[in-house]
Amino acid sequence: MSCRLCLRERPLCDSHIIPEFLYRPAYDEKRRLEVLRKVKAPTRIIQKGFREKLLCEECEALFAKEYEGYFAQLWYMDSPLPRLVETRFIQLSGIDYARFKLFHLSILWRSSVSSLGPFSQVQLGPYEEPIRKMLLDRDPGADTAYTVYATAILFPGTQQLMEGVLGSPAAQRFEYRRVYMYLFGGCTWYYVPSPKPIEPLLPVCVKPDRTMLLPVADFSRIRALDRFFQEHLKHNPPSP
Repeated sequence: MSCRLCLRERPLCDSHIIPEFLYRPAYDEKRRLEVLRKVKAPTRIIQKGFREKLLCEECEALFAKEYEGYFAQLWYMDSPLPRLVETRFIQLSGIDYARFKLFHLSILWRSSVSSLGPFSQVQLGPYEEPIRKMLLDRDPGADTAYTVYATAILFPGTQQLMEGVLGSPAAQRFEYRRVYMYLFGGCTWYYVPSPKPIEPLLPVCVKPDRTMLLPVADFSRIRALDRFFQEHLKHNPPSP
């Protein structure tokens, strides 16, 4: 079978669609994770992240070493986010623009090429191939193309980040453009799969000057997220 990234005929690995380290903060003491889907859909319990035979060993190593290792160190070990958020914006600096952006695009691209049900909403169409080439060539492109931005999310009525909460990706529209939304690492991440930017969002996209501005929002103020997770929060309130 051919690797979905390099397109060469090689044995394929069981590739994670979303890297395993993003699931770890959400596991309980028995290493179980409740997968959140639409409010009316039943939840599903898993004990490891979703995997599928997609990448060869070489391409798997590219993602793991170049992109995933960097983000894991930055976000979970060095942790640029405060434990309690008291401002409307969080200014990040010192970000490796290429590795940070390509990490997020790798998740988006893997979701699109995956045949697994939880990722069925992610359909990149003609943009799947350009993103594949960007990932393979380690080319993040301009900050105005295939943009990545985020909002830091707080538990309702608190200053506490929603860390340890994940959900299946969802699609939404912004100014007649499709945007894909993921929730992990205390943030909602938004990916715009297009070489043309959504102009109002450019101030909060990750920048080549190694900065990124994160707006801060209470969970209850984000309608799509609120609908998606309201049942979970009702039965799983944040710890004090």
